[in-house]
Amino acid sequence: MKTLRTFLCRALEPVGRTMYVWGGGWNEADDGAGVEACALAPSPRWARFAAQQGADYDWHTTRYRIHDGLDCSGFVGWAVYGVFAACDGCAGYVMPAARMAADFAVRGWGGFTPAPEVHERQAGDVLSTQGHVYLSLGDCADGSALFVHASPPGVQLGGSPARDGTADSQAVALAQGWMRAHRQDWYARFPQAARPMAYLTDYDRFRWGARVLPDPDGVRNMDARAVLDEICNTDDALQACPSVLI
Repeated sequence: MKTLRTFLCRALEPVGRTMYVWGGGWNEADDGAGVEACALAPSPRWARFAAQQGADYDWHTTRYRIHDGLDCSGFVGWAVYGVFAACDGCAGYVMPAARMAADFAVRGWGGFTPAPEVHERQAGDVLSTQGHVYLSLGDCADGSALFVHASPPGVQLGGSPARDGTADSQAVALAQGWMRAHRQDWYARFPQAARPMAYLTDYDRFRWGARVLPDPDGVRNMDARAVLDEICNTDDALQACPSVLI
C-alpha cells in the first residue's frame, strides 16, 4: 500500500546521489515531465553524473542537460509519480514550481493553504513558491523546517532558520548531521544545508488528503527528528536510508 511513509522513503532515494540540473526531470519541449520523471526508480545516470562532480560543481554550466539530474520541480514531480503510477511511462507531474501546491489541490488530492496562512509544516507537505518547491519532513521544536529538495548543488536535506530567526536551528543541525552520517561523499563536497527564512514565510502549502495518501504510521504528527527515524527504519528503505542515530 502506498502511504505517506512510503512517499517520503521514495523522496529520500536520490538524496546525495543526484545533482541539481536546470531542466532536469523535464522533457525536451520543456513543457512537462521527461522520461526520467516518469519512472519508478531513480535514473542510474543521475548517480553516475553526481559521482563525477567535485566541490566546485557549477550548475550554470549544466543547464538543460535534462537527463543528468533534477531541478526542484523535476524532483517533486518524480517523487509524486510514485504515488499514482504502477509502472514506468505513465503521465507525469512535472510543472512550474509555483503551480504545484495549488495544482495538486485542484486535482482533489488534498488541501491548499496560501503562504500568509502557513504557520507549520507536516511530513509530506508540498511547499511551493515562485521559482522553488520542496517536500517537508516536518518541523522542529524551535519552529525550523526540515525538508528535502533539489537545490544547487543537488538533491539534499535542508533546514530553515528557527521561528525567531536563529540561523543555527535544530533543522539545520539535523539535516547536516544526517547528510554527514549517511551521505559521507556528498557531505565532504557539499556540507551546507542552511536555507533562508523565506522557507518559513513565502511558500504555499499542499497537504495530502487521508484517502489519497493514508498515514497509518502517524508520520504526519511526528516532529522532524522522529520522521527521519521512522522513514529510515522501514523495510522498504533500509538500503536507501540507514537508521538515523544523531
